Amino acid sequence: MDGCLRKAPSPAFRQGPPIRMKHPFTHCHCHSEFSLWDGVAQIPQMVRKTAEFGMEHLALTDHGTMGGAIKFYEECKRNSVKPIIGMEGYFCNNMHSRDKSNYYHLILLAKNNTGYNNLMKLVSKSNIEGKYKKPRFDFKCLSDHSEGLIVSSACILGELAQNILHKENGVEEAKNVVKRFKDLFGKDYYLEVMYQGTPGDIEPLSEDTKKLMVDQQTVINSLYDISKKLDTKMIVTNDVHYVCQEDYISRYMKMRIGSWSTDDTSDNDFGDSNKADDSLDYHLKSPEAMWAKWGEYFPDALTNTYEIGEQCNIEIPLLSLGDNIGSRMPYFKIPEDEGFNIYLDSDRSNAPLDVKYVKYLTIKGLKEKGLDNKQEYINRLKHELAVIGSNPSFCTYFLITRDFVQFAKNSGIYVGPGRGSAGGSLVMHLLGVTLPDPIEHGLDFERFLSADKAYQTTMLDYL
Repeated sequence: MDGCLRKAPSPAFRQGPPIRMKHPFTHCHCHSEFSLWDGVAQIPQMVRKTAEFGMEHLALTDHGTMGGAIKFYEECKRNSVKPIIGMEGYFCNNMHSRDKSNYYHLILLAKNNTGYNNLMKLVSKSNIEGKYKKPRFDFKCLSDHSEGLIVSSACILGELAQNILHKENGVEEAKNVVKRFKDLFGKDYYLEVMYQGTPGDIEPLSEDTKKLMVDQQTVINSLYDISKKLDTKMIVTNDVHYVCQEDYISRYMKMRIGSWSTDDTSDNDFGDSNKADDSLDYHLKSPEAMWAKWGEYFPDALTNTYEIGEQCNIEIPLLSLGDNIGSRMPYFKIPEDEGFNIYLDSDRSNAPLDVKYVKYLTIKGLKEKGLDNKQEYINRLKHELAVIGSNPSFCTYFLITRDFVQFAKNSGIYVGPGRGSAGGSLVMHLLGVTLPDPIEHGLDFERFLSADKAYQTTMLDYL
């Protein structure tokens, strides 16, 4: 990189709380194995390596998903590393368009619990409403859920880089994009630069790899100029995809599998990366290594990553971490049902409504299957309802499970006959959740839920 970039001027006097690290740096762009066909970093190893480096924060930014967020949060807490939960999302002009090329990469980090909730909403909407080739969201959707988020311009596949590299007035187009995002996020919007170079033992480099290296240098210099002209902070990242440098082979093979071809000339999609051979260096570097590489050019951009880590503070109560939390069962709205209203007139008990609704549905199911005159089934149902009804949360869980199974079946989504100990529940069978008749097949309800467990257990143990 020497000779390709201009050296940064001496940093101005820094105000604010003192930095505890000698080489302040936080990885704000990291992919785990949850970035399918692209990342191979396993979360426990990534977090432990970060702790070994003495780093205080670490971000997880998988492609279009937060699937690893809770596992990442748990590992960080256990290793005394502050977790920064984020995502490398697919940003597009219109999330309802069916143009498969209509998306750019964008890094989103949760600054606080509000940002964490908004990040979850963006992931859900991008997968439900904007899914086409990739789970995408547009500026309107991002604007609606922007509070509490820190955003950076991402990698070579980000909108800024693509404008700079491929449009006639690319730098001016990029400036307009920066202004638009700064209007929305203010000081929480950053310009992101990266340059992986090569590990040094891969020869010869492919033409795609050489081009990517040149393109990254072009983007870095352009973003530096834009940063000065538009007074926008920069950050440096290494676009982490694996933990150790030698792991590049694993990622290379994973990308090959994702491309459906071992042919270098194939036009198949290469996942979320360029088609460059994975001889570039995407491993989790130490702060010292990042400063040795970038300190001469962008000291402030390195420090800015640390400051982002200091700003991000989220708390997720989890039983696995020993947090003292109660049941957080979702609210289930009982649908309008004339038969249930008639049943309520005959049921004068003080049982909660969810318990009564489960009882009503199972009695109805018993009649529909022609089993309401068989004493063995009646006795079994009474026993199960007594155990299940001892904790109303169980009934809510049963109703929620029945709801999504019913939705899947009505939508043409394949649903299995049931698995595990739930197959021993007549209530589950009568609700239409499981297919096998537990009495006919001699399956015990107590393997699923015993009376002792019902009194001692909260519903969270079964979720």
